[in-house]
Amino acid sequence: MNKTGLLTLAAVAAAFSLLAILFLNKPLAEFIRAPGYEDPALFHQGTALLDLVTGKEACKFLLGSALIGVGLAQVAVARSRPQGVSLLFIGLMQLLSTLAYGVSKNLFSRLRPYELLDSGARDQAWWAEGSSFPSGHVGFYIGLFLPLACLFPRWRWSLLAAPPFIALAPGARRGQ
Repeated sequence: MNKTGLLTLAAVAAAFSLLAILFLNKPLAEFIRAPGYEDPALFHQGTALLDLVTGKEACKFLLGSALIGVGLAQVAVARSRPQGVSLLFIGLMQLLSTLAYGVSKNLFSRLRPYELLDSGARDQAWWAEGSSFPSGHVGFYIGLFLPLACLFPRWRWSLLAAPPFIALAPGARRGQ
């Protein structure tokens, strides 16, 4: 993916996020809550599997730190330097995205949909001592799969399927 493609992707994602925050928060939360689709098994089990495979369940900093460590070790050996640089790139991007969403949660303080709906305050009071935005799961997986997609363009679309899957998973009560 070239620079123009990445910038376009970032601009579209930012615009969609802003529109969703402004216009879709409440209607979407109520739509999902009404029939009881807050945590469908497919999304719940798919997210749990990805968390287990990547180690996010154990520690959100584990994968990025491990990739950086292995990458540094490989960079030290001349014949494995290209693979080491790739691992450093993936590990640094994943770790930096994890840190960025962690810090950003404190700036936004957004409630989770179930927290707002359970409170009975059906207005737009989303920004009151919450921790749902930005999504930790989405940040973690974008930080992992976007650099992988850049390094392996042949597998780009398969690799880029995981972050939208996680973003679409309601995960209302997963607490991440």
